[in-house]
Amino acid sequence: MTDREGPASIAAPGVSIPAATSPAPTASAASTQTSGGAIANGLTDAAAPQDAATNHTAQPAAPPEDDAEARLARLFLEDLAVTALLRQGRALKPNEMAGADGFAPSRAALREALQDSRRVTPRERDWDLTLRRTWTARPRDERSRQPLEGTLETLLLEIGKPLPLPVVVRELSLMRGVLPEAVRDAAANILRTARSIIEVAPGAWLHRSFTLDAGAPREELIIRENNLEADPDWRALQSREFAPPADDSSANAASSGAASANAALAARAAAILRAAGRPLSQKALGFFLWKQNPAAFDARALATVMADRSAFYSFVGGLVTTQAQTAQWRAATEAWLRGLQNAGADALDVAALLRQRLPAESLVAPSPADLEELKKATRAGRGQPLSVAMALVDLLEIEPDDPAFVPMLQGFNDALRRNSAEWLPAGSGRFLLREMVPATVSEVPEVLRPVHVSIRNNETHEPFDIEMSDDGLEGDCTEFIHAPQWEDIGEEVEVKLARRVEGEAAATARSVVTYPHYQAGTLKLRRVDEEFFPLEGALSRLAVRAQDEEGSEELGAWASRDSGLISGLGDWFKPRLPHSGGVLEWSRNAGGGLLLAVGAPDKLTFVDAERVAELEELQERSAYLSLFDLLQSVMDGHPQGAELPALWAEVNVVRRTTKRLVCSVLCAYHCFYFKQRGPKQILWRFDEGKLDQGFKRNKRKYVRR
Repeated sequence: MTDREGPASIAAPGVSIPAATSPAPTASAASTQTSGGAIANGLTDAAAPQDAATNHTAQPAAPPEDDAEARLARLFLEDLAVTALLRQGRALKPNEMAGADGFAPSRAALREALQDSRRVTPRERDWDLTLRRTWTARPRDERSRQPLEGTLETLLLEIGKPLPLPVVVRELSLMRGVLPEAVRDAAANILRTARSIIEVAPGAWLHRSFTLDAGAPREELIIRENNLEADPDWRALQSREFAPPADDSSANAASSGAASANAALAARAAAILRAAGRPLSQKALGFFLWKQNPAAFDARALATVMADRSAFYSFVGGLVTTQAQTAQWRAATEAWLRGLQNAGADALDVAALLRQRLPAESLVAPSPADLEELKKATRAGRGQPLSVAMALVDLLEIEPDDPAFVPMLQGFNDALRRNSAEWLPAGSGRFLLREMVPATVSEVPEVLRPVHVSIRNNETHEPFDIEMSDDGLEGDCTEFIHAPQWEDIGEEVEVKLARRVEGEAAATARSVVTYPHYQAGTLKLRRVDEEFFPLEGALSRLAVRAQDEEGSEELGAWASRDSGLISGLGDWFKPRLPHSGGVLEWSRNAGGGLLLAVGAPDKLTFVDAERVAELEELQERSAYLSLFDLLQSVMDGHPQGAELPALWAEVNVVRRTTKRLVCSVLCAYHCFYFKQRGPKQILWRFDEGKLDQGFKRNKRKYVRR
């Protein structure tokens, strides 16, 4: 590996950062402090330089008031930026700040997130490490006079995560203004011999001050010596008891070998991180592990375990998390980024800029290279619509106040609109790349299409199953048919509630998943919910954070006005919901992102697994059964009667049937009748003794032809 290469050991995983972090560790001597100030760490301001006489560190200033999700995003993006800058070894443009999986924030996001960062700083239109910029601004002779060991410790303290030798050598050469060969051997020797530096993985080094010093004889002294009172995470969790895993074997792990001991330590550390629900500093994590077994605690062993990137990830500033939790941290950051992007688009008023009348010859069309850049950015966005305005700012670095901005905006917008083979309109100045859109998102699966079997009465030669107008319906049938709650594919003209006044958009929504939608892996996009979901155009990409007791997961869904469906969530909700009557509850986080959780089953449409199995046995022969006959079989299972939603749900396990058809058949025959039970409950029943009375003659005038 050359000095210009970025080692895999510091590749960013593309995950977010915790909502709360620990203060930076202090240096062991004045020479280890960064020039120009103390080291920033996490959400707190930097600790003041250590007083060598007192060996104490000043309390950091309280973090500024900020939204929790914004703090998550700011910390994530700082780690992402630092990691990218270390990997590349040079200043980077915003579109070069990408994680290992291609996740790349916009310029606006970087500006907002990193404006107060002490580790990275803007450099004209690029970003660079503050440490590099500060040191390279000094005269070369002044830099070369600084002790190499102090410079090296400053680097490790500033970054706060394990660094491999090639990166250390490259950064030292930049900081001191010398060739890498001039410092390589000396740096390697210092890393091997310095007491303040430990090797946590083969060839990867961390400053010891990020680990817990457990040498004091009493707990209160350990807390004081490690300055844990200044760690907001430690303060929030100090009263909790973190029990080791039930299968913990740490008591005899040491006697069975180092590998077993490290495995047991890793399991205990992961259990604490999961229980804490946030990344922790190695000091805080070490303290909780020390409390479990003070005699066996080994800070160096913990640092080695934390360096295992297959199980853990180290953030800047000495924080660690499990790899299994990283999706949760990233999801919070992506939600914040979407809110920031929406806010920027609103401030720009793209629609007004597109309405401006400009001469056709003044418009600037995209070049083939520009179009490829737009496609590349859209692919990296995992299906999110491309904002032409944001693309001009982020990709081409054309600021909105540039005279060329509006001609380029209109020229690019016109070009994408004309290229319908590759792009789909998704709102004003926003487009979807067709290749990112699943082919089936606007199609209605066959299992959702209502079936009407035409079987006639042998005596009257009239069809058994008929539909009636509202005037011929009885009981609660009319209300049930037109209730927005039960809208579905192929049903009535959907109800759209009166528009709310501005600022009163629905904060929550509830989706009941009946059997056909469970099979198709879809949800009904009801008109009453359109104000809740952020819909733009006929097809919208929905970024959803689904969460349950196991954690959270970022999902991509598609909402199609053409099909009236939300698709793409089936793989997540099928293992978590019953086959009929499962409930998904929607809400929004502080940044406006969509949150999805499993709710209690819907009492009216819930069908247990045993009953589903019974009804599924009717599916094959249902092609030869009229609904009149099918209802008799279904209602045999409800001798005391059942409410309309329950009957409709069970019939739909057998075959997809509309509410109007179910209600019409129930109201048209003497053998079906209803009884009022309480002010709001009506039960429908079947009386086999009235089968021979057949069709109600007074209903004929209401039959739809």
